[in-house]
Amino acid sequence: MFLNRASVVDRLKGLPVSGLTIQRERPWNATVEVDIADPDVVIRQGRQLGAVFLQAGTAYAVTAAPESWNVVDVTGFPSPSSAFLSASLEYAPLCCQLMQHRDQLAITGMSLSSSMGLAIRLKDGKTLILGDSTNGASKIERGIAVVGMPAFKGKQVTIDLRFDGQAVIPGTP
Repeated sequence: MFLNRASVVDRLKGLPVSGLTIQRERPWNATVEVDIADPDVVIRQGRQLGAVFLQAGTAYAVTAAPESWNVVDVTGFPSPSSAFLSASLEYAPLCCQLMQHRDQLAITGMSLSSSMGLAIRLKDGKTLILGDSTNGASKIERGIAVVGMPAFKGKQVTIDLRFDGQAVIPGTP
């Protein structure tokens, strides 16, 4: 491998590289410093961390996440590393959209289950079932609308948003 910028960048193709510096000390020593871009979101479940880069469509296992990164805590994701990263990559766009509305919805937790998909718990005791990661913006918009309805203020209800264009509240007409 040639130790020039183009050759090193070519070898790192596919990684989220934001900067590269090569420092040479003659005759043989060289230091290559690679700056990695911040991920769009880091999915955290216990000690597992998955850094997701949406534009590149990749997820990487990391050992630590600086405070400047957008970290989302979840439960119920699969434990094996490859399955965890796959689920993180699948649900990352929805998690990013949810984080934009974190304060408005007062989200206290997110969990994934095989029967319901992704569900979020709100501070007031409500649960929003989002299901899969498709149509996230529509699901979140419908969830916000239902949470804000006077009929459901102060009630601990489950709101199922998995059905296209609908918000189903079990036990209500």
